[in-house]
Amino acid sequence: MAHHWHLKKSQFTIFLGATLPDFLLPVPDGAEPLYRRLYLALREAILDGRLRHRLPSTRQLAEDLGISRNSVAAAFELLHSEGYLEARRGSGSYVAATLPDQAPAKVAGPRAVPSPKRIAALPGRLTAPRQDEEADAPFLVTARAYADFPWAEWSRLLARPWRRPKADLVVNHDAAGLASLRRAVAEMLGATRAMSCSPDQVLITGGSQQALDIACRLLIDPGERLLIEDPGFHGTYAAAAAAGGLAIPQPVDEEGLTIPETLSGIKAVMVTPSRNFPLGGILSLPRRLALLTAAAAAGAWVIEDDFDAEFRFAGRPLASLFGMDRQGQVLYAGTFSRTMFPALRLGYLVVPEGLIEPARAVRLASDGGEATPLQAALTAFILEGHYAAQLRRRRLRLAEARAALTAAIETRLSDRFEVLPADGGLTLTLLLRRPADDKKLSARLAAGGIVARPLSSFYRGRPCHGLVLGYAGWSEPDLKRAVEKMASIE
Repeated sequence: MAHHWHLKKSQFTIFLGATLPDFLLPVPDGAEPLYRRLYLALREAILDGRLRHRLPSTRQLAEDLGISRNSVAAAFELLHSEGYLEARRGSGSYVAATLPDQAPAKVAGPRAVPSPKRIAALPGRLTAPRQDEEADAPFLVTARAYADFPWAEWSRLLARPWRRPKADLVVNHDAAGLASLRRAVAEMLGATRAMSCSPDQVLITGGSQQALDIACRLLIDPGERLLIEDPGFHGTYAAAAAAGGLAIPQPVDEEGLTIPETLSGIKAVMVTPSRNFPLGGILSLPRRLALLTAAAAAGAWVIEDDFDAEFRFAGRPLASLFGMDRQGQVLYAGTFSRTMFPALRLGYLVVPEGLIEPARAVRLASDGGEATPLQAALTAFILEGHYAAQLRRRRLRLAEARAALTAAIETRLSDRFEVLPADGGLTLTLLLRRPADDKKLSARLAAGGIVARPLSSFYRGRPCHGLVLGYAGWSEPDLKRAVEKMASIE
């Protein structure tokens, strides 16, 4: 039911110095209370200078507006309590000489938006550059890399639980993830990564990037220092920046992250011991032990991003830092988005027992948890053996593609590039044998239909120059043709 006002407009205009304000329009049921509407309008009139001196009495204003005196009194009381009005004994209410805040700035035109230059700078500073979704050029990872994924089985597992869904699928109250999936992840990590962890230590996340983000928000206060690999994954720096941390680049060589003599003043170390991206080096056992010892001595945390551990082509994956840790100082991030398909956007973070409750609180504050349909399907996919089977097939295909690409480059481009050794992964990294600007070279290749990322773009300190090539999904003939085209481009 709408309210209708009976007003003396001329008298009200004397006090507000303007035409009848919006708050006097009819108020439908469900809108804010009348006193609140009046309070907001009077406050705005005070702040922008239309109301400067004495206000009418509550009785007079109620009569003029045709509303109850209680509503006016409530609005006045709120204005008094916040310092917009001051009472003068025997004289009434006046606009305060000193206001608690300033009037909103007048805007002559549309609100300013971030400049194109600033927007263009954000991707390179915070995250990895996004590729064109429609692009299908070497050496991009495209949908062809997942053509033989067992889509029929995945589709069946997605639909199966929803014929008669269980309560925890319909109303999932645990932001850490479905208990069945957390248990499956804990068992899988025990078998493949020598990790002893309980399901309670596992948090299901929206991919490894969110796992890193949660870890940083959990451990890092603004201004605290993190040691981060250089070169390294753009998303690592993004997670540190989001938490307000100060990223300290630490050089990487053929044995992985170089370990400083002391970690004094460092709150956490973010490391990819299974394979550095983009150089491909594996953190050697002596350095693993040195890192754990230094972190324990300094009271620092270690955030282990187990990047590419599943794509080691020779032998079993190396033992994880989490599995070697005896101090409860390592957090472990992993993902299914890389081992299955990118759009899955499911990963996990494993935390020490002492961080279970704090980590769950951060996870809940982040977004409340991942969708249960995908979690339920993934649980069945793992337990029925489909996950391990498709991973074995994919490792075999990737090893063949890497060997073919390496052979083609060494045959046609060995005078220009050195292939960095690596025992697996999804990318091949080339170093330029002669000094050159790899960003300009990357641009020339892109103009010729070849997408090769400049190696220097992954450095924060003094860079090496080269190219990073993705080979997942490309056949041997495709890769040979791509290398021939590279050879023709100066």
